[in-house]
Amino acid sequence: MKLQTKLLLTILGGVIAVYLGSQAWQQTYNSRLMRERAEQNLAKVEATNWAWIEGLVRSTQASLVDAMTTGEMARFRELLAAQREVKQLRNIALFDYKGVVRDSLDRGRLKSTLDPAVRQELAGSGTAVKRRTTDTYLIYQPLPVTAACLECHNELKGQSLGGVIGFEYRADAAVEAKAQWTDFVGEMSRSAQRNALLTAGLLIGVIAILVVWSVRKQVARPLASIAGTLTEAAEQNGATADTLSSASRSLAEGATAQAAALEESSASLEELAGMTKRNAENGEAAKTFATEMRHAADAGAADMEAMRRAMEAIKGSAEEISRIVKLIDEIAFQTNLLALNAAVEAARAGAAGAGFAVVAGEVRNLARRSAESARETAARIEESVENSNRGGEICGRVAHALAEIVGKARKVDNVVAEIAQASREQHEGVTQIRTAVARMETVTQANAAGAEESSAAAEELAAQAGRQRETVATLVALVHGRAAAAPAPAEQQSQDIPMKSPARMPGEVARRLPPTG
Repeated sequence: MKLQTKLLLTILGGVIAVYLGSQAWQQTYNSRLMRERAEQNLAKVEATNWAWIEGLVRSTQASLVDAMTTGEMARFRELLAAQREVKQLRNIALFDYKGVVRDSLDRGRLKSTLDPAVRQELAGSGTAVKRRTTDTYLIYQPLPVTAACLECHNELKGQSLGGVIGFEYRADAAVEAKAQWTDFVGEMSRSAQRNALLTAGLLIGVIAILVVWSVRKQVARPLASIAGTLTEAAEQNGATADTLSSASRSLAEGATAQAAALEESSASLEELAGMTKRNAENGEAAKTFATEMRHAADAGAADMEAMRRAMEAIKGSAEEISRIVKLIDEIAFQTNLLALNAAVEAARAGAAGAGFAVVAGEVRNLARRSAESARETAARIEESVENSNRGGEICGRVAHALAEIVGKARKVDNVVAEIAQASREQHEGVTQIRTAVARMETVTQANAAGAEESSAAAEELAAQAGRQRETVATLVALVHGRAAAAPAPAEQQSQDIPMKSPARMPGEVARRLPPTG
């Protein structure tokens, strides 16, 4: 779609929307205003009708009430029948104090009842009650109970309301006036809509002419702006290409320095390999010595465990000896007591020596137990001596094992010294490697930075080319009213177009863009 058509449709759409909105508001406002005026006029007509009806009611009620008061019901019916000549009158009904129709122009309503709500309102207020239906005016006049009424109607005693006269008048005039006003308001609304449509047509025509003229005159400005954008994009592509070339040179220099650093790293790694081999050999020897040392330590631990058990046995024997000695001591004590008792009995008995004999028997038993305890004590003592001997032998073996452990430890110390020397040499080699790696890292970082710059420059160049294509496509669409041919995909272009130097890429891109003239 052409630029002229787009602008024309956009402006016309906005103008139409604004105009339709304003017309809708104006139409709503006018309709509301006319409805208010119509309601005011109808209210005036309604008030006039009520005033006219109330006047008729007063004049009619006076004559009817006078006839009822004097008891002339025949004259009442004549007056009631004469009211048929009154225009708009629909019915006059007389209700008794119970609300039942006793007389009416419409004979079909006889015996009908008064609305309870109206009756209650009449009894409470004592004034006329007015009602309005769709096509009828209703006025109910209360008839209070007077002394004259009570002379003929005893049933009214105690009643405040003797009866009600109901008047019904047609509302044809008011209904007709309302219909006329409704038709008038509708006609005014339709007329306003027709005027709005005519005005909108004229306004749209004038605006369309002005827009077409303005667009034809101003097309050169967007074309000049697009041409400036193309020029600026071409300059940016050139600067980006220069940046890409410089970054590529820096990347090449960094690669050379990185190669030299890698050579140094290779030599250091060879030295490190030799030192690592020696460390491995020394480590194997240290492993063998450590194994022998472990065996010797295990033997020493076993001997120490045997010695511990022997010592525990000696301890047990000593405890048993202590217990036996305590028993012997107790027996000796009891023997002394028995001997003492025997002496006492011997002193007393005289001829009664039986008790002494018993004591003497107990003394013999205690002596026997003492002998047995002594033998056991001797056996335990011998066993303790044997255990002590075994403990001495075991301690000797432990001492020998410890001596062997010391010898092995010396050998391990020598091996560890050699390992420490090799480790120092290895540390020096690792230090050289770290230095070489640090240099290589520096160069690598520089290469990475150069690569990032090259990538950013290439991306910027591609973005500029894309913007140039979009700008040219926009220019073609504005001028010819149709979209330009879509550019070929990036993969197809890379296959069809041979790779150029970064410095020549902006020129190649510019030559492949569609012409702007």
